[in-house]
Amino acid sequence: MRSKQKSPTRAAALGVAAALALALAGLAAEPPAKESLLTLPDLAVEKIDFELVKRQTRADGVTPCQVFNLRATLVNRGARASQPFRVRVDRKKPNWELACLECSSNEPGLAPKESRVFGPRQFNNCSSGDLNEFRVALDPLGRPDLQTGNNSMEKTFVPPPLITRPPRVLKEKPQG
Repeated sequence: MRSKQKSPTRAAALGVAAALALALAGLAAEPPAKESLLTLPDLAVEKIDFELVKRQTRADGVTPCQVFNLRATLVNRGARASQPFRVRVDRKKPNWELACLECSSNEPGLAPKESRVFGPRQFNNCSSGDLNEFRVALDPLGRPDLQTGNNSMEKTFVPPPLITRPPRVLKEKPQG
């Protein structure tokens, strides 16, 4: 008769499986602490503003274009100070790419509820192919962040309309 002995490999596999089952049971028994999620930083791009600097024409001397500044308001909506993070401004050309050499910056952290303005960064739409679509993105550099869906924002620069004034009509002075 053969004796039923377990092979060393099978015994080791059963031991690993049993240990894994116990570990998973322990995880299921302890729900994650809700407070730990509520105390994370929450970096967000709150708004993007554009400011017209000047109007000019393209090299053809006819086609109008604009020089403008971009500013982004960044905020930490969380209950804990954030660690340093990266800000990046991209422009669609037709794919998203870094908008300028100074458009990627490592920033110091933000205290809870603190906000900071990033910029200004100056752009123009005087070259062919320049689109007016911009994206500002925050990268917490692999650190925890409560929500990642608010870490970027896209906005299109819309040139303000030209204000034309009616011609002045000079009144003649009565003679006499």
